[in-house]
Amino acid sequence: MTQASRTLLAPLVAAAPGRRVPRAVDGVELAVRAVLGPAAAARLAMAYGDPVTDPDGALTRVFPDLSALAGADPAVLDVAAPVAQAFAALVGAVASGGLDLGVGADWVEARRRLRDLPGLDGSTVEHIARRALGDPDAWPGDGRHGEPAERWRPWRAYAFGHLAG
Repeated sequence: MTQASRTLLAPLVAAAPGRRVPRAVDGVELAVRAVLGPAAAARLAMAYGDPVTDPDGALTRVFPDLSALAGADPAVLDVAAPVAQAFAALVGAVASGGLDLGVGADWVEARRRLRDLPGLDGSTVEHIARRALGDPDAWPGDGRHGEPAERWRPWRAYAFGHLAG
């Protein structure tokens, strides 16, 4: 690691020692949310998620399971056609068994298959690799730290977590 990389990360690591990469419990849900965004994911959950009784009232629906996702009407999503296409391709790939986002999935193979799907940019693919697959080297950054980011391999997801706050 270069001195510039150390200088950039050192105060961030000192301020939040022990920070970990947060991994999602459900890789498919995380990926769908990453593709759709929060508003469309909420519409999807309201339309297709099973109701939940929560005494505190904060949770009203469970996120839809794979069969509900596969049968979702794109009109309910109220998103641009390319986003609806990306959603359908993602759900189709998971439903067919062609894409594994579960614990123990092959990170390289999952990335390759995600990149092959229409409408997923590199940042979305890396976000899914970081949060759904738990890849410690995933880098969903926007290029601002280009050269230093390469020097943080194989722990770029941790660096990203410190840089993103």
